[in-house]
Amino acid sequence: MKKLNFKIEEKECILYTNENKKIEYILIQPVDEHDMQLLDNEVKYISENTDKNFSLAAFKIEDWNSELTPWEMPLLRGKGNFGDGAGKTLEFIKEKLIPNLVKLVNIQENNVKYILGGYSLAGLFFHFGAVIRQIFLME
Repeated sequence: MKKLNFKIEEKECILYTNENKKIEYILIQPVDEHDMQLLDNEVKYISENTDKNFSLAAFKIEDWNSELTPWEMPLLRGKGNFGDGAGKTLEFIKEKLIPNLVKLVNIQENNVKYILGGYSLAGLFFHFGAVIRQIFLME
C-alpha cells in the first residue's frame, strides 16, 4: 500500500491506499503519536486478514480527553476535565477529511463506505458519531 502524509488545517493525517484497486471501504481512525508509529503494522495486519479493498485514513489527535469527548466532565482520576470537542472533530471528518480523501483517492464519495474506528475514548467518539449524531451509521 502507498502511504501518504499530509496536513489539513495543521492537523497531521496519514493515508494508506492501494492505487491499483477500486476502494470499497475507507477506515477513519483518530490516533495519537504512539498510534501513528503502529499504523504500518495495523494496515499490514488488516491487509493480510481481509479480501476487501480498503484505505485507512488516520488523523492526529493532540488532546485525546478534549477532542474525542462530547461533553465536559471531571476526569475520573487526577485533576482536569474531559472536554467537549467531539462535535468539532466530527465536523472536521465530514467537512474536511472526507472531501480531501475523495480527491486524493479519486473516488466517488457515494461508492465508498466510511468506517470510523478506535478503542477507549475513540470508541466513545464512534458511538457519539453513530448514535447521537447519526453519522457513520452501520447498515
